[in-house]
Amino acid sequence: MGHLFLPRRRKFLQRGVPWAKWDESSELGLATDNTFVCLMENPSAGGNEAGQGGGLTGADLILTQSGSVAGASGGKRVFDGVNDRLNWTIAAVDALIANANKTWSVIMKLTDITKDVGNTYFFAFLDAAQANERIALSIQTDDKLTLNVEQDTVEDFNRKTTDSIATSTEYYVAAWADAGVNKIRAGFTATRPTKWSDFATNKRMESTLDGDFTGETFNDADLPNFMSLSNQDPQCVDASLYYIVVSNLTLINNAA
Repeated sequence: MGHLFLPRRRKFLQRGVPWAKWDESSELGLATDNTFVCLMENPSAGGNEAGQGGGLTGADLILTQSGSVAGASGGKRVFDGVNDRLNWTIAAVDALIANANKTWSVIMKLTDITKDVGNTYFFAFLDAAQANERIALSIQTDDKLTLNVEQDTVEDFNRKTTDSIATSTEYYVAAWADAGVNKIRAGFTATRPTKWSDFATNKRMESTLDGDFTGETFNDADLPNFMSLSNQDPQCVDASLYYIVVSNLTLINNAA
């Protein structure tokens, strides 16, 4: 019998373990009303994924696949770099990113990242005009991790790491904001990051913008995308994905 993945009812999840102590084996371990966690678990090709947490309910807990993403094997799903991607709801992204505390984090764990294929995106959250609000993390043609952000039409595009991303390494790719204490930061590392210094200098970057999206909406008609820029202009990453974590908290300690 096939596996049927349905939205999970919201639970009161305030007893989740901290990001630094999470064992990466269970959504429930890290998920709280502040933090959404989605492990790649659906073994069915073309199947959607249901996460937990973030104070979300119903459809907002679902990452809807497009293309025909391979079923989960070995704790990860392979994305083909052509059309495979995951869509999320506008309401979910707005709830966790456009919050009044001005804090947020997006963390993804991946491996087998194919390079030298042009501009491909780990995630992209855009407004309807694609000209006012934006958070997008990608690999560009130079194989550098690249951050493009925009707040109220003010752009800070093409922030890059000095180092390139390797192909076979398991990487944590992250972007986050901390209420304007620092600017938006991003980076990649082969070990799970819990603080700014966990990202080597050549593998991290800082924007000129502070990540305050309070009250804004990422309402692009193509929906928020993981592993792609948008439905109309895919620019999909060819990689294997273990999980996605999105929080309205700053999970990376910027002071250490």
